[in-house]
Amino acid sequence: MNETGKVTKIKPDGRAVVRFDRKASCESCNMCMSKRNMYIDYTLENTANAKAGDTVIVDLSTAALSIATLIVYVLPIAAALVAFMVTWGMDQRIQFGAALGAVGAAFALAAVLDAKYFKRKRLKPKMIKIINMEESQNV
Repeated sequence: MNETGKVTKIKPDGRAVVRFDRKASCESCNMCMSKRNMYIDYTLENTANAKAGDTVIVDLSTAALSIATLIVYVLPIAAALVAFMVTWGMDQRIQFGAALGAVGAAFALAAVLDAKYFKRKRLKPKMIKIINMEESQNV
């Protein structure tokens, strides 16, 4: 999946900070930004040799998006269901506490998995090319 963003600055280490506009699908999610921001800034390798102010196309790996979806949504739900089934027949407060604890543990595991999987180069967003404003309106 490709996204268009604007380079806002180049860091001393050569990486670029790219600003992406908030999409309509983000309205109900808010995982990576608050409702106050109409954009998200992301730092990535400057493989296109872009300069501040350039509009660029960034490839967001479908595999990375799928893994992120699994980690953030499926893992906590699965953990809560497993905890609920393990405590089946016990007091409801114990079941609720176990499910809540499992969700918390799942989010802690998600943080570890995020750090492990998204450090891989093939899953990181990649700057593909610099485009001019006429091209960006057609993308």
